[in-house]
Amino acid sequence: STGAPSWKIAEGTYKNLAKLVKDICNRYGIPCDRQHVLGHREVTATACPGGIDVGRVVRMANGSDVSTPSKPRPAVKNVNAFYALHEKGGSWLPEVKNFHHSGDDGYAGVPNHQHDMLYAKVERGSLKYRVHTLEDGWLDWVKKGDKNDTVNGVAGIAGHTIDGVQFEYWPPKGETMQQAYYRSQTTLRSGWLDSVKDTHGYAGIYGEPMDRLQLNIDNYDAY
Repeated sequence: STGAPSWKIAEGTYKNLAKLVKDICNRYGIPCDRQHVLGHREVTATACPGGIDVGRVVRMANGSDVSTPSKPRPAVKNVNAFYALHEKGGSWLPEVKNFHHSGDDGYAGVPNHQHDMLYAKVERGSLKYRVHTLEDGWLDWVKKGDKNDTVNGVAGIAGHTIDGVQFEYWPPKGETMQQAYYRSQTTLRSGWLDSVKDTHGYAGIYGEPMDRLQLNIDNYDAY
């Protein structure tokens, strides 16, 4: 230890020192480099004023260490997700927007009922999703959300029971990274299962029909 104080040197102090050093070097014809601009402890047995980076002062005096203001991080933009489940042996249930912690409109599905098809879409960015069924295992990924297009716009097969779901989301270029967060319940137990982020797992339990599903796009887990 040099015994010098360890306080932080203000940016304005560095700028003033660099200006002074440059002026003195120009006035007396001294080369403005580290061999000729020395700190106190390089001449005498003291580190006063402590904490100053002499090398940085020299670089700033020569214009090679000018700080550039950092670009502000883009604000997180709200992305709404829309999705719905199709009741096995029945029809499409009402479309859900994002999720709610309480109420019958805060999730897709019907408690204690089985479901066989899912569609999902986002108002901005890209979303892909797929389902796992008791009869088939994992089906192909779907990138379109249109309940009227059962070939390319929905995940699932009519009459085959969904027991697992995966989502993955990509924001538009230049926007803050966000992910798909989702969770589900099954007909064989009460309570929500653990939430999942993108493809870091899946929602559901193999062998247990899914009866409720929630989806949200954000940069954190809001459940």
